[in-house]
Amino acid sequence: MCSSAIRVDVIHNNHNKRLATSIDGLLSPRECAAWIRYGEGQGFERSFHRQTSEMAHRDNGRITLHSADVAAAVFARVGKFVPANMGGRRPLACNSNIRIYRYAVGQRFGKHIDESVDDENGLTSQWTVLIYLNGGGEGGGGAAAGGASGSKKKGRSDGGGAFAGAGEEGAPLRGGETVFYKGNYGDKVAASFSPRQGACLVHGHGQQCLLHEGAAVTSGVKYLLRTDVMYG
Repeated sequence: MCSSAIRVDVIHNNHNKRLATSIDGLLSPRECAAWIRYGEGQGFERSFHRQTSEMAHRDNGRITLHSADVAAAVFARVGKFVPANMGGRRPLACNSNIRIYRYAVGQRFGKHIDESVDDENGLTSQWTVLIYLNGGGEGGGGAAAGGASGSKKKGRSDGGGAFAGAGEEGAPLRGGETVFYKGNYGDKVAASFSPRQGACLVHGHGQQCLLHEGAAVTSGVKYLLRTDVMYG
């Protein structure tokens, strides 16, 4: 990984509590394109479930790979943008469980909260890391807009293999914002973040996580890289 110029914005609530940090330029356009080629070459497995009383609606393509090297490369860039101490615990790594998401037209992730997870080393996740691999006005880089959510080839978990071709470009990306909500009923928009290529959004887990959603894509395809910042 080799980052481009970086710009950072911290989003606070009315009590000056950090809600999220947006980091522009965390990945270069070349890096983003390589991740999209990798994902399309591997093939995305559809993740779908309808909304219930316990689960949010979710519909997207997904690849999971376990890579300590990728986690270390991401942490080298984002680690300095998260709090250095949370309840006596320090940020030590990113989660090696790396996820790549693909949202085609109509796909979305409904309102939900990100819960903290513990890894095999006893570290606990405190912040979600979302890296946007493409942004508004850019082609999807994969299947044509409105088509199936990736191929039916199941995503590999080892992260191996060379990058494959990206396939035909789709329509420009529209929609797919990450929207945070506030209020007793989670019905008031606190902040909205539109996809921007190479940008990263870091937001809290558990009790420090606002209700949020990944809005439906209305044109093109949205690609995301996801991990978590782990404290110990």
